Amino acid sequence: MTHGLRVDDESCAFDAEHERRYAREYLEGIAHFNARRYYDAHEIWEEIWLRSADDTRLFYQMLVQAAVGLHHYERGNARGGRGLYTRVIEKLGRLPARFMSLDLADFAGQFKTFFAELIDYQNDAAPLDEKPRPRIRLMQEPSDD
Repeated sequence: MTHGLRVDDESCAFDAEHERRYAREYLEGIAHFNARRYYDAHEIWEEIWLRSADDTRLFYQMLVQAAVGLHHYERGNARGGRGLYTRVIEKLGRLPARFMSLDLADFAGQFKTFFAELIDYQNDAAPLDEKPRPRIRLMQEPSDD
């Protein structure tokens, strides 16, 4: 068991090695994000973003903006979702393909797929509950041993 940070479904977003390697706030934000508690994820990641530097700061800022964009979308604010989508995609383009055990190419693909209708067709319709949301699942890292 991992300090209660696991996501609510059968697939775990991270494991004990990730817990050893990364800040509690990072993992707690992932758990909130995957449970569609985007506002909570944003609040937690914002705290760690403010004390980060370089690519790590850019990475956390992207996560904060992804969570806020999804929060806006969920609340019917299509314009806010579109604006944050653009910022997230721009930051993803400046980061490596893999960062802090997250496959950013996969995350970008999920994010683009989710927002495709909103972006491509300027569709401002209410969000569909059954539409799969982007998920964060950390990849296994080689052992330091």
